[in-house]
Amino acid sequence: MRTFMKAKFTLVEVVVALAIFGMGIAVALQMSANASMRAMKAVERWRSQHMMAQAAEYFLLNGPTGQMNSDFFPYSGASARCTVSEPEGLPDGMESRNGAWRLVALEISVDPGGGRKTESMKIEKILQDSDL
Repeated sequence: MRTFMKAKFTLVEVVVALAIFGMGIAVALQMSANASMRAMKAVERWRSQHMMAQAAEYFLLNGPTGQMNSDFFPYSGASARCTVSEPEGLPDGMESRNGAWRLVALEISVDPGGGRKTESMKIEKILQDSDL
Protein backbone atom coordinates (compact mmCIF):
# COMPACT_ATOMS: atom_id res chain seq x y z
CA MET A 1 0.00 0.00 0.00
CA ARG A 2 1.27 3.42 -0.92
CA THR A 3 1.35 6.27 1.53
CA PHE A 4 0.93 9.79 0.26
CA MET A 5 2.74 12.63 1.97
CA LYS A 6 1.22 16.08 2.07
CA ALA A 7 3.22 18.63 0.08
CA LYS A 8 4.76 21.25 2.35
CA PHE A 9 6.65 24.44 1.53
CA THR A 10 10.11 24.87 2.92
CA LEU A 11 11.16 28.04 4.69
CA VAL A 12 13.43 28.99 1.79
CA GLU A 13 10.55 28.76 -0.71
CA VAL A 14 8.33 30.95 1.50
CA VAL A 15 11.06 33.58 1.91
CA VAL A 16 11.75 33.65 -1.85
CA ALA A 17 8.03 34.01 -2.60
CA LEU A 18 7.68 36.87 -0.10
CA ALA A 19 10.74 38.61 -1.57
CA ILE A 20 9.30 38.39 -5.09
CA PHE A 21 5.92 39.63 -3.85
CA GLY A 22 7.61 42.53 -2.00
CA MET A 23 9.55 43.55 -5.11
CA GLY A 24 6.36 43.51 -7.13
CA ILE A 25 4.63 45.76 -4.60
CA ALA A 26 7.63 48.15 -4.56
CA VAL A 27 7.64 48.39 -8.36
CA ALA A 28 3.89 49.01 -8.43
CA LEU A 29 4.20 51.79 -5.82
CA GLN A 30 7.06 53.41 -7.76
CA MET A 31 5.06 53.34 -10.98
CA SER A 32 2.08 54.85 -9.18
CA ALA A 33 4.23 57.66 -7.72
CA ASN A 34 5.74 58.41 -11.15
CA ALA A 35 2.29 58.50 -12.75
CA SER A 36 1.07 60.86 -10.05
CA MET A 37 4.01 63.23 -10.60
CA ARG A 38 3.47 63.22 -14.38
CA ALA A 39 -0.22 63.97 -13.86
CA MET A 40 0.59 66.90 -11.54
CA LYS A 41 3.05 68.32 -14.08
CA ALA A 42 0.48 67.96 -16.86
CA VAL A 43 -2.13 69.81 -14.78
CA GLU A 44 0.38 72.59 -14.07
CA ARG A 45 1.27 72.90 -17.79
CA TRP A 46 -2.42 73.00 -18.71
CA ARG A 47 -3.10 75.68 -16.07
CA SER A 48 -0.20 77.80 -17.33
CA GLN A 49 -1.27 77.49 -20.97
CA HIS A 50 -4.89 78.23 -20.04
CA MET A 51 -3.90 81.38 -18.15
CA MET A 52 -1.79 82.52 -21.11
CA ALA A 53 -4.64 81.87 -23.57
CA GLN A 54 -7.12 83.77 -21.39
CA ALA A 55 -4.77 86.74 -21.00
CA ALA A 56 -4.02 86.84 -24.74
CA GLU A 57 -7.73 86.67 -25.59
CA TYR A 58 -8.52 89.46 -23.14
CA PHE A 59 -5.83 91.85 -24.37
CA LEU A 60 -6.58 91.13 -28.04
CA LEU A 61 -10.27 91.92 -27.52
CA ASN A 62 -9.98 94.83 -25.07
CA GLY A 63 -6.70 96.38 -26.12
CA PRO A 64 -3.43 96.62 -24.23
CA THR A 65 -4.77 99.16 -21.72
CA GLY A 66 -7.67 97.01 -20.52
CA GLN A 67 -7.86 96.24 -16.81
CA MET A 68 -8.50 92.54 -16.34
CA ASN A 69 -10.97 91.68 -13.56
CA SER A 70 -11.19 88.54 -11.44
CA ASP A 71 -14.36 87.35 -13.21
CA PHE A 72 -12.42 86.85 -16.43
CA PHE A 73 -9.10 85.82 -14.88
CA PRO A 74 -10.05 83.90 -11.71
CA TYR A 75 -6.58 82.76 -10.61
CA SER A 76 -5.66 83.90 -7.11
CA GLY A 77 -2.10 85.12 -6.85
CA ALA A 78 -1.68 85.28 -10.64
CA SER A 79 -1.42 88.43 -12.71
CA ALA A 80 -1.30 89.33 -16.38
CA ARG A 81 0.03 92.43 -18.10
CA CYS A 82 0.47 93.70 -21.61
CA THR A 83 3.16 96.01 -22.98
CA VAL A 84 3.25 97.60 -26.41
CA SER A 85 6.37 97.89 -28.55
CA GLU A 86 7.34 98.44 -32.16
CA PRO A 87 7.23 95.31 -34.33
CA GLU A 88 10.55 93.78 -35.30
CA GLY A 89 11.67 92.56 -38.69
CA LEU A 90 9.64 94.85 -40.94
CA PRO A 91 10.99 95.05 -44.50
CA ASP A 92 13.09 98.10 -45.40
CA GLY A 93 10.93 101.08 -46.27
CA MET A 94 7.85 99.61 -44.57
CA GLU A 95 6.30 101.84 -41.94
CA SER A 96 4.41 100.52 -38.93
CA ARG A 97 1.96 103.44 -39.10
CA ASN A 98 -0.67 104.18 -41.74
CA GLY A 99 -2.81 107.16 -40.84
CA ALA A 100 -4.62 106.48 -37.57
CA TRP A 101 -3.72 102.78 -37.74
CA ARG A 102 -0.54 101.30 -36.39
CA LEU A 103 1.09 97.86 -36.34
CA VAL A 104 2.30 97.08 -32.83
CA ALA A 105 3.76 94.11 -30.99
CA LEU A 106 1.86 93.19 -27.84
CA GLU A 107 3.95 91.35 -25.27
CA ILE A 108 1.61 89.53 -22.94
CA SER A 109 3.11 88.21 -19.70
CA VAL A 110 1.46 86.00 -17.12
CA ASP A 111 2.93 85.58 -13.66
CA PRO A 112 1.25 82.51 -12.14
CA GLY A 113 2.51 83.40 -8.65
CA GLY A 114 3.91 81.01 -6.13
CA GLY A 115 7.44 81.30 -7.48
CA ARG A 116 6.56 79.60 -10.76
CA LYS A 117 8.06 80.71 -14.07
CA THR A 118 6.54 83.76 -15.78
CA GLU A 119 5.26 82.96 -19.28
CA SER A 120 5.15 85.51 -22.11
CA MET A 121 4.24 85.73 -25.77
CA LYS A 122 4.41 88.35 -28.50
CA ILE A 123 1.50 89.01 -30.84
CA GLU A 124 1.46 91.58 -33.60
CA LYS A 125 -1.80 93.46 -34.10
CA ILE A 126 -3.06 96.47 -36.00
CA LEU A 127 -4.59 99.05 -33.65
CA GLN A 128 -5.93 102.54 -33.87
CA ASP A 129 -4.00 105.26 -32.07
CA SER A 130 -6.99 105.72 -29.75
CA ASP A 131 -6.65 102.09 -28.56
CA LEU A 132 -3.13 102.71 -27.26
